[in-house]
Amino acid sequence: MKPSILFVDDEPNLLASVRDMLRKHRTKWDMTFCPNPDVALELLARNRFDLVVSDMRMPRVDGAMVLTRAMELQPHSIRVVLSGQTNREASMRAVKVAHRFIGKPIESNVLITTLEELLSERSNEIARRVREFVGGIERLPSAPTIYLELQACLSTDSPSVEEVAEIVGRDPAIVAKLLQIVNSAFFGLPRRITSIVSACTYLGVATISDLVLVAEVCGSANASCAPAVDTIRRESLLAASIARTLVNDRVSRETTVTACLLHDIGLLLFVTRDPEAHAAVARRIEEGVHWRVAEVERFGFTHIDAGLDLLGTWGLPVSLKSAVASHHGDLAADSAPADAWTHVATRMAANALAGVDVAADISPLALGILGASQLRDEWRTKLMPVLAPFRDNATP
Repeated sequence: MKPSILFVDDEPNLLASVRDMLRKHRTKWDMTFCPNPDVALELLARNRFDLVVSDMRMPRVDGAMVLTRAMELQPHSIRVVLSGQTNREASMRAVKVAHRFIGKPIESNVLITTLEELLSERSNEIARRVREFVGGIERLPSAPTIYLELQACLSTDSPSVEEVAEIVGRDPAIVAKLLQIVNSAFFGLPRRITSIVSACTYLGVATISDLVLVAEVCGSANASCAPAVDTIRRESLLAASIARTLVNDRVSRETTVTACLLHDIGLLLFVTRDPEAHAAVARRIEEGVHWRVAEVERFGFTHIDAGLDLLGTWGLPVSLKSAVASHHGDLAADSAPADAWTHVATRMAANALAGVDVAADISPLALGILGASQLRDEWRTKLMPVLAPFRDNATP
């Protein structure tokens, strides 16, 4: 079955232009062009669409409303905003439900490349399952204290970007959302942004505050999820601190730190969508079942599959996705240093929190990629201050 796409825009001329751009692709995609957002809502209720592309500024029913309804009726769908000039309130609502943004005026090559990328893996059965699972995620769980800390920082005379970035960087869910937005067509940057400082510098502290508020107030995990979310957050933050301490190359360090913050974003999705299933997986792992087997038994795919689908749908850099995919040690001889560092840092963080030697179960291949036959003594020495809070439980 061919993938189906719904285009919604109240400008008939624009829809005609898009139809012309995609004329050569009629044999591989089923495309519906709707100039009336009210009719679009009816179509969403009656027909299945793999991808929904909507203009933002439309009378009465705007793009955020169309995509919200798409998420409710068809959680498997990928949701894309055509982002021209729009008001701030509507933009903030779109942020909550859109996976990707395409800027206006629409460039044919950008549109086609984006659609092909988003639909490229839908023929794979596991990928379809993952997409349906991830597609229904509107919000990720966030730490309830981050916004209050940020507001306290912003109330000072001259808060620095570094201070703001440090506060925001404590929460992997907010990190993911900020990177999604700063790399979108809303901002049109000439290069991909993978560091939190760069994102904060570009977005500005006022917008950061708004985005954090949206993520926290609208997306906090319920009380039953709190312990699992806290465990994921603590390991991610410790791994990022380890990466900052050990990685000397600036480019690799930026990618590695961000990958460490996001490495278990798939587990956050599991906790958010189905905390009971996540708890059942945890029990199976405690019984001695390998985590991959336990997750596939319960969900049909792993947390890495879910995390990579989300990062890919958001259009985050391939280098970041590769590092996240490698955090359990799935490496090749030609893997990038950031991939190896992400495995080393996340493994060491998990070991420290478990109270075992930080070098336990680190892939020899990862160490080889980094030019070491074993965990170097100098690395252990550098990490002593980082691991100080865990000294009673960890072997540095």
